[in-house]
Amino acid sequence: MNELDYANGSDQAWLTMFRECRKQLGYDHPIVIEYNWIAERAEVIILLRELCSEFGDMEWTEKHNLSDIISKHLIHHLIIRKSKRQPKKPIQQIED
Repeated sequence: MNELDYANGSDQAWLTMFRECRKQLGYDHPIVIEYNWIAERAEVIILLRELCSEFGDMEWTEKHNLSDIISKHLIHHLIIRKSKRQPKKPIQQIED
């Protein structure tokens, strides 16, 4: 198990507990409504860890702004990767 797996597993455990609390309190409970964004953010962080470890870099923490993580640590690398690919050769047309 690596650090990424540990972090994702820990977050998944906390999310499971939060989801159970939401269920017990009722989804329309004011506390659930007010703090639901926390669970959504945690789910996004888990996905970003997986994407950034595969296609970007891991030079960020959960405390970073989500748009910064996406733009600087994922999209930036995807743009570089795309620019390094060889352009496709045009299809030659057969003349009659």
